[in-house]
Amino acid sequence: MDVRIVAVSICFLCFANGCGGKKQDQVSEVKNQTGFKKPDNESSPKTVRPRSTANGGGAKSNSAGLTSSASKGSSTPGATTSQGSQVPSKAGAAKNTIKLIKAGAEPRRKLRYKFKANLSEKMVMDTYMSMALQLGARKQPETKLPGSRSKMTVTTKDVTPAGAVNYEFTMDGVEVLPTPGASQVAINAAKAQVKSMQGMTGSATVSPRGFTKKARINLPEGISPQVAQLMNNMKRSLDQLSIMLPAEEVGKGAVWQVTMPVKTPMFTLTQVVTYTIWDVTENTVKLDSKVTQFAEPQDVKVGRIKARLESLRTSGIGTIEMNLASLVPKSMAKLTTKNVMSANGRKISTTMRITVNLSKPKE
Repeated sequence: MDVRIVAVSICFLCFANGCGGKKQDQVSEVKNQTGFKKPDNESSPKTVRPRSTANGGGAKSNSAGLTSSASKGSSTPGATTSQGSQVPSKAGAAKNTIKLIKAGAEPRRKLRYKFKANLSEKMVMDTYMSMALQLGARKQPETKLPGSRSKMTVTTKDVTPAGAVNYEFTMDGVEVLPTPGASQVAINAAKAQVKSMQGMTGSATVSPRGFTKKARINLPEGISPQVAQLMNNMKRSLDQLSIMLPAEEVGKGAVWQVTMPVKTPMFTLTQVVTYTIWDVTENTVKLDSKVTQFAEPQDVKVGRIKARLESLRTSGIGTIEMNLASLVPKSMAKLTTKNVMSANGRKISTTMRITVNLSKPKE
């Protein structure tokens, strides 16, 4: 599962709630100095939407909202389309586009998923992070955050005549990994948070080209508001559990770009992922990926804290090995996210480094 969008959310949640140990004290101190405060009212913050350039028609794609027996999350309907075209959903949500940059060498063919019904696969995602804060000219030392391991089961239910698959997933367990440099206070706090994620379930429909037509996450009872907010942003990342494929025939060396305007409950950003094929066989495709994210200045609200996002930039690289008969790829990604927030005329800069490894457990 792609956690690029979730990783950006973690930056804000860590700032809002503290990350344990010395970092928590540093965050509290920065809040006091900058004057970050709760809003006087609960009205929605202003957001700046990325520009879109619709130039054709395509297939609509709706994204369902989060549900929980404890609380309801917000929904973010969306649309995905064929290459170079965008179709607005009923709610006017973000649109994804694919642009083929280079077709690659012969022989070429159209890459399409070949889903199978009633296929159950295990998935393991290891995540490691560090964060550094800077208030004006005053820099805080970079702090390691506790690593985590998420274990999921992904099960395909049925395949439509058009080749789309309906699948479900279950969060089998989440554990905190030993992380040199992370404080024990942060580790204990992380363990308490991840317990509430176990038992989370979800479902989605994916087309043969890897477009997610709908996605839903069901949260277990008793989940904390912080984790619920993070999972709300994770719902959007389900769009990228599968790789979005170009409409045209491609071969080794092909390059295409997926642009995704993203609106979360906290902020609006644009994500661009560039894929390059370096090996392809009948059933497998190996790719390099390059990701960038950027956000325009906008008001944000993290929990009950309101501030101004002055800038956000993410850059990263990764490798992906995908099986066209499977939803679960093997991948590695390294990302760096930098953002600047302000309040009462003062600015705080945050730099977060994330490493994510996605794999299938050995039988």
